[in-house]
Amino acid sequence: MSYAPVEGRSNVSNINGITLIDDCYNANPNSVKAALTSISALPGRHVAILGDMLNLGEHTVKMHREVGAFAAHSGIDCLLCQGDLAHYLYDGFISAGGINAKHYQSMAEMMDDIPTQIKKGDAVLVKASRGMRFERLLPVISGL
Repeated sequence: MSYAPVEGRSNVSNINGITLIDDCYNANPNSVKAALTSISALPGRHVAILGDMLNLGEHTVKMHREVGAFAAHSGIDCLLCQGDLAHYLYDGFISAGGINAKHYQSMAEMMDDIPTQIKKGDAVLVKASRGMRFERLLPVISGL
């Protein structure tokens, strides 16, 4: 018997010297924190590419800020985020002492900049709610 993860759920691959964790199927505060903890245990520079966590209700802003702060405290070296709510991830990361972070206004802007942000030897996590369609980033990263 072998284990094969569902597409977009915790798929780990090594592509051109980059460890890529494709977890863009869905996201909530607990699953993002767990993924950040996992990537922090990997060797190399830790890059988190995060998007909006949708359908969180009235505490959504607070939850996004908390996850951003958690990313800073868990050893994420570079945070790249996109989405209206993801700006709060960025805010939380910066306010918790994170230094290297960018919030992109559009997916196209993020896709254009990713090649300048990721390098061989990096461990890269891609995670957002399904509605953000972050799987579009995977071919960009795979092509580096």
